Amino acid sequence: MENRKTLADREIDVTKLQEMETAELVEFAAAKDRKAKETAVELDILKAELQRRAENELEEKNVKFTEFFGKVNSYVNVSCAQKLEILNMPMVRKLLGEALLRDKVTEKPAEVKYDVEKKFKQALIAVVTGDYDNEFTVEQVIDGAGWRMDTRQRSLILKKLKGEYAKDIAMLRNTLGNPVLEADEELYYVYKIKNWELVRAFFPTEGFGEAAAELKKYVTVDETPRIELKYSREAVDDGIKGDTGAA
Repeated sequence: MENRKTLADREIDVTKLQEMETAELVEFAAAKDRKAKETAVELDILKAELQRRAENELEEKNVKFTEFFGKVNSYVNVSCAQKLEILNMPMVRKLLGEALLRDKVTEKPAEVKYDVEKKFKQALIAVVTGDYDNEFTVEQVIDGAGWRMDTRQRSLILKKLKGEYAKDIAMLRNTLGNPVLEADEELYYVYKIKNWELVRAFFPTEGFGEAAAELKKYVTVDETPRIELKYSREAVDDGIKGDTGAA
């Protein structure tokens, strides 16, 4: 019988599992389970350090999303996870109106929690955090970015920008043919402009400042940097093979 460490490192050959004795199969599974738990602890340590760096990066750049790149087609998406909590629903209902909340917010039984419709939730978070911009347009941001683009590319970019960093940066790099394009600040402005479009859909422009200030008393948003590790399943010296995985 192989020792547990050797078993943990051995690759699984599915075609031979049925030939293994039950006792050996149990040891094999135990070895893999132990290795998985040890690896999970190590991964948590690595992610904690990435989390620390993510917090510093977002603070230094004054943005809500960016990327870290590895050396062989591995990368980390860094974003700001936002948790919305309604502290005083009666006051929020008074501020925003019964009809809007009935359509966009669902009250859950037992412990009172509120399930907020996605777009309305994004608008509320934008109001509470101040993550909106009504001074610039997406066109102004794109034209001031300094990217080399022709009329067709500009038109395509303006059409496809969604205010979602991961999708937008991938689209920009593909459209402009620049796989290392950096656009964190520009896309943060686009995100805020798109948020303002949402805010306008739900909140009246007249008296908005006063309403927003009142709303912040009764609704909170907890923000935590979030990292998403992605990588190629097969890496070779002269390139990358395989699909992109995530952890």
